[in-house]
Amino acid sequence: MPEHEEQVAFFDYVDIMMNSNPDYENIFAIPNAGKRSIGAGSYYRAEGLRAGVPDVFVAVPNAKFPGLFMEFKYKKGKTTEQQEQWLNRLSRVGYACVIVRSSDAAIRVVDKYLRDK
Repeated sequence: MPEHEEQVAFFDYVDIMMNSNPDYENIFAIPNAGKRSIGAGSYYRAEGLRAGVPDVFVAVPNAKFPGLFMEFKYKKGKTTEQQEQWLNRLSRVGYACVIVRSSDAAIRVVDKYLRDK
């Protein structure tokens, strides 16, 4: 599945899990991707849009981390230099940061992360 579809499948799971575990209500996407016109790009950058910010944030602390950032990548997709910089910077200040290549991998990561509370 393409990256978009993997992320949609992951959020289908999150939506189901919210019914039994309120921690899943604190998982959200950061819509940073997408092609935009020059005007729209300027508009969103003025609001704080930053290139390379990870795709998903789990705003729940566990025993080791204050939160978890996930970057979805399709199969052999590579992170950009800006994505690497964000992941490294967020990791240095204490956040868990992972790259996932499927919805199944994202589900496993989040389930384990939330069990480690």
